[in-house]
Amino acid sequence: MMFAIEFAASKNYFNIWLECDSQLAIQAFSSFDIVPWCLKNKWWNCMAIVNRMNFFVSHIYGEGNVCADGMTNFGLSLLSLELAWFSNVPTFLRGEYIRNKLGMPCFRFITF
Repeated sequence: MMFAIEFAASKNYFNIWLECDSQLAIQAFSSFDIVPWCLKNKWWNCMAIVNRMNFFVSHIYGEGNVCADGMTNFGLSLLSLELAWFSNVPTFLRGEYIRNKLGMPCFRFITF
């Protein structure tokens, strides 16, 4: 999340709506005390950036944004400091993107 805020600022994106599936991460925007000490300096820097933005943060369940979930899984497959940039919807997300755009529901099934 901190990287996303810094990245958005570096691209001069100042109207940001950040959706996150972690309630704890969202709470960090209102309660600095829950941020781990090893991240506090970087978090303060991000908060300084956010204060100069038209910024909104909200919770979304993972099922509510399948495209973001797919991008997360893709990011986890990258090497530790590897960065990927897509100018268009990546092929591995195209089907989910179209379903999302059409307003079709997404269901997660657990099989036993």
